[in-house]
Amino acid sequence: MGGAGFIVLSLAILGQSNGKIAYMLYGAESTGERLHPTIIQTTRSIWKVYIGITLFSFIYLVIGTYIILPEYSITENIFDSINHAMWVSQLVDLVHLKAV
Repeated sequence: MGGAGFIVLSLAILGQSNGKIAYMLYGAESTGERLHPTIIQTTRSIWKVYIGITLFSFIYLVIGTYIILPEYSITENIFDSINHAMWVSQLVDLVHLKAV
């Protein structure tokens, strides 16, 4: 899952960890950089960005494939678009890691 891994996901969902424990878990998987005052807010922001990129990519790919290949099955179009959209959000993470 790249930079938004399972530890960050668990912190974003559960959000009831002690501040010191949350920071240690977050630091184990990230660069330690915070976007917000609390780790929980930071992890939720990271996941909002990932979900936003994935949804945008999915919608873009479904519409683009439908316009370019109208005879392509809609179920295959949706399946392929979901898989490619999730790959694109990981690609964004890899590009970010190269920039750092």
